Amino acid sequence: MRRAVMLVAVLASAACAPTPLPPADGSGWVRLPPEAGSGVLFDPDRIASLTIAATLTAPSRQEGDPVAQARALGWYEFATVALNAPRWAGLDPLAVLLLREGRTELRAAYGIRQDAPAQLVLDSFFMAAAALSVGDRAGAVRSFPPGILTIPGETMLARLAAPPSLPRVAQASAFAGVAVNRFGSGGVVRTGALAR
Repeated sequence: MRRAVMLVAVLASAACAPTPLPPADGSGWVRLPPEAGSGVLFDPDRIASLTIAATLTAPSRQEGDPVAQARALGWYEFATVALNAPRWAGLDPLAVLLLREGRTELRAAYGIRQDAPAQLVLDSFFMAAAALSVGDRAGAVRSFPPGILTIPGETMLARLAAPPSLPRVAQASAFAGVAVNRFGSGGVVRTGALAR
């Protein structure tokens, strides 16, 4: 009984601990912004892998739906870093390598600086999706901080509405989806696990 009480106390303190900011260069871990709308009971890493496998493997699936495309790209940026965390040490290493290669292709296609921090990029995509969902195109452009885009904001929004072909992104998304699905079962996370 005493051990159970101590365990509950430790878990409670971990859940209440402040979440540190991610590394500025995006090389460590990432966290989801509120705009991602992930449920607290689900594993965001698995949601990311399932989402990109279901959406980015075929650009036509988001044709004419810039909100869905922006969200998918946000999940892709998240997965590229999140699946490199220690908890995924047994995951096929090719998954992260392919995701990184695809990220280079993705950023080039959408006019995102290659050296932009992953956290900043994924935040921007999710915020842009939220703005576009209420018809706020100007707000969607403002979601990307000055200096992060290499093309005009309106051009980037046009590409969200008419996604270009991204074969490396498609390959990486499909591979990561299968690799994560094979990596044991799961879906429910322990207390505090969303504080990434």
